[in-house]
Amino acid sequence: MTEKNKSTLQVAKGATNAQGAKKEEAAKNNEKKSLDQLQKENEELKKQLSAIPADLETKIQYFNHKKELIRKLTTLTDNKEELNKHLENLSEIAAENDFINDRYKIYIKDNNAGYRNEDIFSIKNPDIIGDVLTFIIKRIEDKEGKLRKEIEA
Repeated sequence: MTEKNKSTLQVAKGATNAQGAKKEEAAKNNEKKSLDQLQKENEELKKQLSAIPADLETKIQYFNHKKELIRKLTTLTDNKEELNKHLENLSEIAAENDFINDRYKIYIKDNNAGYRNEDIFSIKNPDIIGDVLTFIIKRIEDKEGKLRKEIEA
């Protein structure tokens, strides 16, 4: 083998060794990243586990509280879906008649009127009723978000 061939072979081996070293270093970095991710996940799970009470009576109270929060969330979600259906109907009515409708009405009653409840205010405008429903739906969505956070905590 000539000197030129030997030096070319050594350069090629050096390049291969450098590539191998880079691959090993990349593998170590990936391993280190996955190890860091696993450690973070482990810490999060430990936090969740520590949030669950240790004694039986406290656990029962804890899970009953979570159950009550879930029940409230379900009720709010059902109410929101019902209001959304009516909001769609109101949109159709508003497109047909722009001021008054006979299907929907918002009213305020005075319960202090004795045995009769008197209407003290009423409105039949589908646009205004739609605005009120939209406001209520937004408030329900805000409350749903708070309940979800409390359930996950």
